[in-house]
Amino acid sequence: MTESVRFLGVYSSCTQDLAQRAAKVEQLLAQHTAAQEAARHQAEAEPLAAEEGARQQTEVELRRVEAERQRVSYINTTQTAASAPTLRPLGAASLAIAETASAALLEALSAAVRRFAAAAAIPISPLAVGVETPQACLQHHRVPSFIPAAA
Repeated sequence: MTESVRFLGVYSSCTQDLAQRAAKVEQLLAQHTAAQEAARHQAEAEPLAAEEGARQQTEVELRRVEAERQRVSYINTTQTAASAPTLRPLGAASLAIAETASAALLEALSAAVRRFAAAAAIPISPLAVGVETPQACLQHHRVPSFIPAAA
């Protein structure tokens, strides 16, 4: 009987120890599940945070550009242009100015093209072969005997 009591005491102590270990395993499992859930939430939140940061940076840039645009004063340039007197020639003189300017521009363009063409032209050597008419050939050279004379 003492042996049975001792066995029941050991059995009871082992059962309590197993119950404590099972509770500890459940606690550790709950902590592990909570840690995994937190890591999943953090992994989902990082792209959202990055997207939010990019959106905020874009908004800041847009505000900066808008502030820069508003700093430019179009009124000042309009007032300056409006305060300058406008000179407009009237009558035949206005047409003569346009015609003179057109003629001067045409002459300047022609001179520029002539200079460009002269610079780009390949100099022709004195030994260059040209095309001559038969009459010119007869005047400068002796006609070989196998070529009939031109009438």
